[in-house]
Amino acid sequence: MAYVNTAAQVRPNGLSRWINARIAEYREAARRREVYRRTLGELQSMSERELNDLGISSASLRDLARQAAEMA
Repeated sequence: MAYVNTAAQVRPNGLSRWINARIAEYREAARRREVYRRTLGELQSMSERELNDLGISSASLRDLARQAAEMA
């Protein structure tokens, strides 16, 4: 008895590759936004004294959070 494979073999074409790339970019951006948001929140929760002990100016919190997100 012969068996027939009726499952469609789907190979990614240009459009599906493009869509998959955009989805991957979106996920990466979302992950970095979460790192930025979490880092900024943690830094903002610190007192001025704690920040000074670490050598961090409160004016540079957003820059530090952005750097953390870029490195993630």
